[in-house]
Amino acid sequence: MEQKTNNCPFEGFVREDALIPDREAQLAAEERAADIFVRFMMSITEDLIGGLSEEQLSVRSKSRLSRDTSFI
Repeated sequence: MEQKTNNCPFEGFVREDALIPDREAQLAAEERAADIFVRFMMSITEDLIGGLSEEQLSVRSKSRLSRDTSFI
């Protein structure tokens, strides 16, 4: 059964096969995904301000993203 979310700015960030039938659980999952996204963007901003090179930023970003999204 395919379930679509309504008015979720992070729709598509949560994989389609990870959708949960329970609406409250789905909203909680979307909130966690949004939190991960915000933390990820904040960490990139901090790294840019800190003066990391493009290569260092790429390595750190990939590492963070794989760690933070491993449960999704």
